[in-house]
Amino acid sequence: MNKKIFSFFMVLTLGISIPFYRMNIIAKAEQNISYTEAGTEYDLSKAIHIYSAKDLENISKKCSTDTWSRNKVFVLETDLDLSETDFTGIPTFGGIFLGQGHTIKGLSLYGGSNNTGLFRYVQENGEIYNLSVSGTASATGTHAGLSLLAGCNYGLISGCNTSGNLTGEDQVGSIAGINEVNGVIMNCLSGGVVYGSHLVGGIAGENKGSILNSNNHCFVNTTASDGNINLDDLELNDTITTILTTENASSVTDIGGIAGFNSGIIRACTNSGSIGYPHVGYNIGGIAGSQVGYIEGCINYGLLNGRKDVGGIAGQMEPSSEMEYEEDTLQKLNTEFDKLHDLLTQLDRDASGSSTALTGQIDKLLSSVKNAQSATNAMMTNAGDYFKEFSTLTDLATLSSPKPISLSEFVSPSATPSGSPTESPSAVPTGVPTEPPADVPTAVPTETPADVPTAVPTETPTPGDPFHAGWAEGWPSPSIDVSGNNYHIDWEKAEKEVNEAQQNVYNDASKILSDTQGMVKNQAAIISSRIYSASGTLNGSISSIISDMEALNSMANSENQIILSDIQAIIDELNVITDLITQPDTIEPDDIITDISDEDQPTDISGKVMNCVNSGKINGDLNIGGIAGSLSRENDLDPEDDFHLDERSTNVRYKERIVIRQCENRGNVEGKRDCVGGIAGGMTLGSIINCISGGNISSEGNMVGGIVGSSSSTIRSSSAKCTLKGQNKIGGIAGFGTNISDCYSMVQINEGENYLGSIAGDIDENAEISNNYFVNGCPEGIDGITREGMAEALSYEQFMSLPDLPDIFQDLYLTFIADGKTVSTVTLQYGDTFDPASLPDVPSKEGYVGKWEDFDQDAITFDQTIEAVYTEYISTLESSQANGKRPIVLLEGTFNPEDYFVLAPINAYPEDAMTLSECWKIILSSSSTGSYTVRYLIPEEMENPQIEILENDIWRSVDTEIDGSYYVFTTDDTDIVFSCVERPNAPTSAIAAVLIVCVILIVALIVVFLHLKKGKVQKKGQKK
Repeated sequence: MNKKIFSFFMVLTLGISIPFYRMNIIAKAEQNISYTEAGTEYDLSKAIHIYSAKDLENISKKCSTDTWSRNKVFVLETDLDLSETDFTGIPTFGGIFLGQGHTIKGLSLYGGSNNTGLFRYVQENGEIYNLSVSGTASATGTHAGLSLLAGCNYGLISGCNTSGNLTGEDQVGSIAGINEVNGVIMNCLSGGVVYGSHLVGGIAGENKGSILNSNNHCFVNTTASDGNINLDDLELNDTITTILTTENASSVTDIGGIAGFNSGIIRACTNSGSIGYPHVGYNIGGIAGSQVGYIEGCINYGLLNGRKDVGGIAGQMEPSSEMEYEEDTLQKLNTEFDKLHDLLTQLDRDASGSSTALTGQIDKLLSSVKNAQSATNAMMTNAGDYFKEFSTLTDLATLSSPKPISLSEFVSPSATPSGSPTESPSAVPTGVPTEPPADVPTAVPTETPADVPTAVPTETPTPGDPFHAGWAEGWPSPSIDVSGNNYHIDWEKAEKEVNEAQQNVYNDASKILSDTQGMVKNQAAIISSRIYSASGTLNGSISSIISDMEALNSMANSENQIILSDIQAIIDELNVITDLITQPDTIEPDDIITDISDEDQPTDISGKVMNCVNSGKINGDLNIGGIAGSLSRENDLDPEDDFHLDERSTNVRYKERIVIRQCENRGNVEGKRDCVGGIAGGMTLGSIINCISGGNISSEGNMVGGIVGSSSSTIRSSSAKCTLKGQNKIGGIAGFGTNISDCYSMVQINEGENYLGSIAGDIDENAEISNNYFVNGCPEGIDGITREGMAEALSYEQFMSLPDLPDIFQDLYLTFIADGKTVSTVTLQYGDTFDPASLPDVPSKEGYVGKWEDFDQDAITFDQTIEAVYTEYISTLESSQANGKRPIVLLEGTFNPEDYFVLAPINAYPEDAMTLSECWKIILSSSSTGSYTVRYLIPEEMENPQIEILENDIWRSVDTEIDGSYYVFTTDDTDIVFSCVERPNAPTSAIAAVLIVCVILIVALIVVFLHLKKGKVQKKGQKK
């Protein structure tokens, strides 16, 4: 064999093996001293390990200093039970807590100071992973921030579970009481019961940061708290705007399955818990009670109840201010917010002796400034728009699969197994996979050598050549016989080993890139969400600062000149801040507030609910929607304290946005009063775009719509296929509408009086309506009139040919439901006739008989929901014949409501019936089978009656019992003939007993007489 070929195989095998050998040694060396979580590897060699409740208590004491836990790693090594301890929580935490899937149970917390939880405060650098917590937490009075896990979270909580009962006041959530701007909650699960007054959620009470891919199973506020439940005060003789923007401050508010109030980001979350109590509470949502941030990709399955503003995703959507910030603007804002904070602090000191209301308003304003400062710092810290792209990556790098190497190219065609000389190879394969594109990052572990040796050894090995000293122990052995001068190569085996080594390199490289990709995507998603939530918080905070300032102006008119001077300085500073944002030359009054909702693009994220689905049932009184209860501006809980712009207003312009986009409602929506819709109950501003509504939409009031009950704003490119029910103003798209375009409708109005239409029941006098279509046969377009170019009817075939028609119109569905659960769904085509063979069995229910309600089975043109009707079984049937007030015959058993029997006298008697007798025939009509009891009224004139049944022309006696005036016997025949016959008196048991006693006495006397007589005979014999 050619020595060059031999040397090539040696170097190739060595080059491939060295990296794996070295990586294996490093991996073994690091075993048990590192831990990887969410793509980050932690060094556990200096970690603090927790083995007992005592260990946790010691950590809690040290964490009273905010810096102690920073840069430390804590590892929970076992489950802990705190039920027998006085543990009150970890005050503040800034390290890494690795729960490793363990549980801390028996937690019992009572809120004294604000922000109560296993961790009172999770600092910005704090991270908590894979921890389960169960127990109870409670607080009363003015307490805010109650949770089982984190009272207030500025850091990262990932992969954690909570279960237990919480009862508090404000900002109550199972995972976190409040999730701050930089706070991230991801991959978490909550269960149990949560109750509070304001800002209450299954995951977080208030969310300013990010909640990602988390699920709530908690029941939230499902117990009553409002002792004065009265529907009459909802009959407001006022404008729709007033109805939509007022609420009762004393009731519970902002209750959600994920968050009570959301100004940050909630993405890919699910709620399965029941939320709210009937007729109680404002702003009740399956995901968020009140929403000004961004909700995307969320699903609600839970049952929702409330009084006003109740929605499957969000109870009330309020506008968010739309502003753009450049990095230099952020730096300037940061400086100016510091100045504003100092001015407010001075005002607070000067007003310390003033009224409680004034100082409370100053505190509220100061809080908004702090939020703005925090948001600005977060955006500057996490600046870098390229992180937004990382969060949408699907592949960080792609490696092409290696092609198998054929060794034939190194051997001449005449090569023989004997190892005859071959030509030298023209190229040396490296066995390294193709490199990824240059623009794709390739994170390679530092332990891996940067380069694979490529030098080809000379024919004569040098002293430093590893082959000179033979093979190292544990290294792959060559498939070459090097003994002697005759080299023998097993080409097939060598080729197999080379390709296996090459594949191993490829697999390991791919895994490294895949792990790196996961780590980058995970961290990018966190940073991206923090930037987004900070932006939203900054927008909201600026709006709040201006609104709060308006209130402060009016409250300070009666205060001293020092306070007024402080306020004027604050207004001047606010003008500097707003100029930085808007840079206006002049502002027309109409430009102060601009609704930009209809300019929305799919990539916009502020003030928006997108790609969400509601499948739960929604119940409420006023403003009830499948996705949102209302889209409106609401400045305060008390309508008397709404703000109005005046001559002291700061110079600022608002660009407001409220958008529901690409959402779908599949649940039933029921209201008691006005404004009920498949997507939203009422909207005074904002836009609904590309939404779909199904289910049954019903109300006892007015303004009921397939998409929106009452709309003063824009609905476009949306579709409704649902049933509607109400009083007046009922429409397939809107009960009352203003701007409706490019919408499709196929609805059925089951109940309604006036203003009915497949597109709208009634419209505004300045409405803009265009390009809307509905199926012929449904109610006419607008108020019973088809309008060309606005609301046009099409045949079903024409309708189905419309562009971009949602799949919801493709099929018709008959849904069979029993006791609220779907039994079966039958799919039909438009105009089909239902096949009775497809009718499912009615589920059995103890004590009841069930049947499906009647429904249209011929030429079906719309979805139908068929309910099982259960009726309690009848236990007794009575004959029409009676003796006085008592029926002659009673049948007792389990009978359907429609069952009955006929009792008829017949002329058929037993042949030996010599005295009184009655003969009857019973014919029972029943769908049920089984035995039943016959109760027959005994004729008064009979002294010794007997019941006999005619079977096969033979009369036979039956076993009977006497129950009062009735003979009772049992049968399973639905058609029987029986007679009651007077039979001769038979000896009674008492007489029989007397006769037996008499016989016994006579026999006894005879025995005694014979015995005595025998004794006398014996005595006579003895005398003789």
